Amino acid sequence: MEKLLTLQNQVAGDAIEIEITFRHPHTDQPIRISGMVGILPEETYPAAPSQTDPGLLDRLQRIREWERKNVPQWGSRIAQDLFRYLGTHTEPHHASTVKEIVLATGYSERAIRKQLQRFGEHGWITRTQSDVDRRNAHIQTTERFRMDYACWLMLHQAN
Repeated sequence: MEKLLTLQNQVAGDAIEIEITFRHPHTDQPIRISGMVGILPEETYPAAPSQTDPGLLDRLQRIREWERKNVPQWGSRIAQDLFRYLGTHTEPHHASTVKEIVLATGYSERAIRKQLQRFGEHGWITRTQSDVDRRNAHIQTTERFRMDYACWLMLHQAN
């Protein structure tokens, strides 16, 4: 990013008046913005994470690559939320109902069912009908899901 403004002989606590004029990208009309700007001491500006931890961006990239390769529809917010919900709210001997998941996540039943179908196709969940009420489907995570979730947790903890 190039520097747009260089201040000389200004000290912390000073205020300067600035004026910026540019053309609107669609109408080509001039736009003028002006105002007073205070100058803060340099130490009050936080360092960018990449400056304090140079490997941070590489580690985040590795996590994102793993997620794209291993989580169905990872680009969708609902897939991410459902992945986290199932990882933290299901155990090998406990099944959640679709209704419980819908109420906990706030997504529509249709959206949850669609994503659960994808997770089932991926081998992450199994569905069983309730013996008491056949309308209720119980969602059980598989060993494959638990292993993938454990890998995902380890990636996040290591990074």
